[in-house]
Amino acid sequence: MRFEGELLSPPKLRFDYALRSKIEENPFRGIQKYGPYDGGQLPFSKVNVGIIFPSGYSDVKEAIKLGMTEGEGRFRGFKSLFRIPLEFTFEREYANSLQLRSSLRNIPSDCDFVFVILPHYDVNEYSFVKRELLLNGILNQVVTGDKIRKRKSEGSLVWTLTNIALSMYAKLGGIPWLIDARHDRKELIIGVSRVQDKSGKYVAGFVTLFSQFGDYLFLESRSPVVEWDKYIEGLRDLIIDAFIEYLGNEGEPDVLILHFHKNPGRREIEAVTTALNELKIDIPYALVHLNEYSNYRIFDTTMPNFVPERGLKVNLSPIQALLLIDGNINGKRNRMGTPHPLEIRLDKRSTIDRSEFPYLVKQVYDFSYVNWRGFNARSSPVTINYPKLIAKLVLTVGPSNWNNVLANGRLKDKAWFL
Repeated sequence: MRFEGELLSPPKLRFDYALRSKIEENPFRGIQKYGPYDGGQLPFSKVNVGIIFPSGYSDVKEAIKLGMTEGEGRFRGFKSLFRIPLEFTFEREYANSLQLRSSLRNIPSDCDFVFVILPHYDVNEYSFVKRELLLNGILNQVVTGDKIRKRKSEGSLVWTLTNIALSMYAKLGGIPWLIDARHDRKELIIGVSRVQDKSGKYVAGFVTLFSQFGDYLFLESRSPVVEWDKYIEGLRDLIIDAFIEYLGNEGEPDVLILHFHKNPGRREIEAVTTALNELKIDIPYALVHLNEYSNYRIFDTTMPNFVPERGLKVNLSPIQALLLIDGNINGKRNRMGTPHPLEIRLDKRSTIDRSEFPYLVKQVYDFSYVNWRGFNARSSPVTINYPKLIAKLVLTVGPSNWNNVLANGRLKDKAWFL
C-alpha cells in the first residue's frame, strides 16, 4: 500500500498586534527582537511578586529572584523579554506545613504573582498550595527546590528561568506571541479534552479561540470545565456563550471548528446542533478528532534516529491523516524514543466541505506552536493541550471547589492553568 505525504512549513509567529512585519519562526528570538505581541500592555505598570520558601533553601530563593530581575546567561531577566518591570515586594520563610499554610493565607493584597518553593515534589503538598492560591484568585508558580539546584549544577538553569518567565507573563494575562495566519474568514474554535482521576471519574476541560484579522486569540468562556456527567450540557452552553461573545465583538463567525480529544459521538453532535438551533444560525461546522494515542508510527530510514522531520503529514484518506508534531528539527531531536504521530480525522457528520480537510490539518499543526508553558515545551496543539491542563488542575483543586475559583473573578481572561 502506498501513502502520499508532505512536509508542512512551520507558521510565522507574530510579535506585534499593530505591525504584521514583526514576525519570526523562533519564539525566543522573536521575543528578544520585538517583545511580546501585546507590547507588555498588562493592567499594571509594574509586577509585584512574592516568594515563599522553605528553611534551608535560601539559595534557591535567591536564584529565582536574581534570575527574574537580573537574568541568567542568555536570559536577561523578565523586564528585558516582556517590557514590563518586576519587583519582589515580599518574601516569607516557612519551617513546617503550619507556617506554609499561614504564609499562603497572608499574602498582601497588592501582590500580583507568587512563587512557592517546595523542597521536592509532593503531590499532596502541591495540591494544597494550588488549592489555597487558586481559591483566592492568586496567580502562582510552584517550584521544586531540588530541581532548581540540579539545573544550576548542570548549567541549564537559564532555560528553566526563561520558561518560568514565559508562563508567568501568560498567567498574568499577557500574550507572548500568536500565529500569523493571514485570512479573512471568521472562525470560532473550541477544544475539548478530559482527564481521569484515581477513582475513574472524568473531568472535561474546554478552551475557546477565535480569529480576528487573521490572528488567533483566546476567548474567555463562562464554563471552562465540567464533570463528565454534565459534559454535553456544558459543551452546548459553551458553544452558545462563545458564539454570543464572538458576535458582540466580531460579528457572526463564518465557521465553527471543534477539536475533540476523544472520538466525537452522537452526544457531541447533539450538543452542537442543539446550540446552533437555539442560536437560530446556520453555519458550517467541523468535528475534528485529534488522537494522541494512535497505533500508527512513522519512521524515516534516512535518519540515524529513524525519526522524520517535524511537520510531516501522511494522508490516509481524504478525511484522515497522520501528523508528526514532535519530530526532528533540522535533523535533530532533543528527546529520546519514537514520537507518536497525531492521528487527525474529520468526522463524516461535519457539515463543512471535505475539501477543507488539508486546511484543518495545517491549522492543527500551527496550533502546536502556541505553547506558552515554555519556549522548548513539548509540541501539542493548544486546543487539546490547554483543556487537558485545565481539567488536571481542576482535579487538583477539587471539582467541588471549582465554582469558588470561578466566582473569585481574578483569574478571568488569564492563562492561569499553565
